[in-house]
Amino acid sequence: DELKERGSYVFENLVSLLEHSEFNPFTFPRDRWFTRKVRWHFHDWDLQIFLGEGTPKEPAKGLALQIGLPWGSPAAGAPCYKILPKPIELNAEILELSALLDLKDRPLPARVLTRVQERIASRSSWFHSLIRDAYSNASFFDPAEAKAIPPLNAMRGNHTGWLNAYGEWILRQTYPLFEQFAPGHGPLPKEAYRQLMKFASEHDLGAEEAPEYVKLIREAYLVPMGLMQRRGSDYYVNQKLDTHDLVRLLVPLLDHHPTPERVYQHLSAPVYGLTPDQIHPLLITLLIQGEIDIVKGDHSYRETYEVMISPLQYDKILPGRALNLNQLRDLQTLCDGFRVQVPRQWSVLAQKRVLEQLRRIGAKQRDQLGDFAAGLRAQGEAEDLAEQVE
Repeated sequence: DELKERGSYVFENLVSLLEHSEFNPFTFPRDRWFTRKVRWHFHDWDLQIFLGEGTPKEPAKGLALQIGLPWGSPAAGAPCYKILPKPIELNAEILELSALLDLKDRPLPARVLTRVQERIASRSSWFHSLIRDAYSNASFFDPAEAKAIPPLNAMRGNHTGWLNAYGEWILRQTYPLFEQFAPGHGPLPKEAYRQLMKFASEHDLGAEEAPEYVKLIREAYLVPMGLMQRRGSDYYVNQKLDTHDLVRLLVPLLDHHPTPERVYQHLSAPVYGLTPDQIHPLLITLLIQGEIDIVKGDHSYRETYEVMISPLQYDKILPGRALNLNQLRDLQTLCDGFRVQVPRQWSVLAQKRVLEQLRRIGAKQRDQLGDFAAGLRAQGEAEDLAEQVE
């Protein structure tokens, strides 16, 4: 009788019974937004979560999910995804169980207290099943208030797996094209990108003998993103980068000489949602191929990557300045004439490497010719002196 008019308290009083339940979403913080990491394709993504009824005091920011309660007013946050569990009706069994929980804290004879505790223990699993059923049959809504189909098999396991299933579903809806380029490995250390740039400065990017980090970046990032292709044990840079979706997404920005931050924001936004660990190798590969240049003041990333490895440390990104096709043909003719090995792919770094070899060969031959000319002059002078002596 005391509890009949106390509304949601009757249910809130029962939450403590879920303490040892496998499925207990009430372990999450209540009535405030908090950030939870969702693991998707080896990377952690931030998802804002709110567990509570009605409208949160603060609006949702970024990717957000409000989890409603099976009692009280429905979840009404905006703009965010919402889980509205099936309501649990306030009936005689709920009232009795809640009253028993209150009674156990009152001074009672030992015999009565024992019976109260036995009754609570016998009904706890029933309440566990009510909560699981309420969330198993929940309604799910997107930020536009349209009803969505909940992820399949979300209720298998505990509440953590359940929330992760919803988190992955939300990520797939927000970034529908991400999985087309999804990486096969988690975040990489700065040393990995330093090795990649150093290796590309001295060798073909697809060379079989490469440091472990370079092999990892090629296999786990560049191949899945379609920037490189693997044929057996050989790797080749995509020869049609100008038609690649990610490159075409980037090209319109280059005429405005954007900051790296602007480029990262553009590529990480829907519908692609690239992670920083995908954008790093994308920009470095385009730099190597001569499609772009990344500059800090008057210095290119190619000159300062040892000190500043992250593209985010630079001022702007510019269109690349590689040799055109006619110049490349001339360069190949020079290589053939001086027996310099032609690289498999004419990236900007490969061009610089070949030109440096040709410069050294030219300097050596110039010195040799200089010595020969000096010998001829000395011989002529000696003959003149001999004539004078005679």
